[in-house]
Amino acid sequence: MCTTATASAIEADTEGGGGSSITAKTAVQLEELIRRLDSGTIRLIDVREPNEIEETGSIPTSINIPRMIISYCL
Repeated sequence: MCTTATASAIEADTEGGGGSSITAKTAVQLEELIRRLDSGTIRLIDVREPNEIEETGSIPTSINIPRMIISYCL
């Protein structure tokens, strides 16, 4: 079982101060990722292509934006 995830996160402002902070991390412990997803402080963006999701299944609560779309929009 994988216990770390490579991630970049945009953290929501949960204190009501307006604005978001952008944090880049190379590895996040699985427990930390689950805790933040459950608390709503981050959103998980799944960059896999549709065929990859069909093969392995979707990640609950994630938003799928295939990497090809991200590359095209940047």
